Amino acid sequence: MLKLRQLLNAQRWQTVIVLLLAGLVAGSLLATARSAGSIGEWPAYGGDNRSGKYSRLDQINQQNVQRLQVAWKWESPDGTSSQSNILICVRVNSR
Repeated sequence: MLKLRQLLNAQRWQTVIVLLLAGLVAGSLLATARSAGSIGEWPAYGGDNRSGKYSRLDQINQQNVQRLQVAWKWESPDGTSSQSNILICVRVNSR
């Protein structure tokens, strides 16, 4: 009776593990499909859910590059400007 109970308990754990793995695989496939989007569209900040900031830009070529225009602007709601990577010039031995 004890061996039967141990066997059933082991089978339950195997079932739980298989279901969890299947759920993880399905979730990752769904996330990948959602992040793909259409070519040229950035559905999230940075382009995709990974914030990859990459676009193939197949639509821009030498014939139409001069016609590019600003499509939209975004103003920060707090009205402050951001500053990063301050350039500091250092001279060493008068160079």
